[in-house]
Amino acid sequence: MAKNLAGKTYEVLTADGNRWIFHSTFDMRSSALEHAEELLGLDSHDGVQVTSESERTGELEVILRNVRTGIRSSPWSPSKNLPCATS
Repeated sequence: MAKNLAGKTYEVLTADGNRWIFHSTFDMRSSALEHAEELLGLDSHDGVQVTSESERTGELEVILRNVRTGIRSSPWSPSKNLPCATS
């Protein structure tokens, strides 16, 4: 099994209108991206986003954002999107 040498965690969020909702978390980037692609294939969300957070620095980065046409999306920001609803 692959190890997370980057020291990051990856969160998958789904869009519901103008808000991002936490869906799941992964230790591996590839697993998070694969799951996000599966969710996109279901076509049951307004969008899907994958973020990474460094365990060392706390730095957040959006590594994937896919939003359906016609859905307004603002740049991801913890202060704008907290508290998040969980599913």
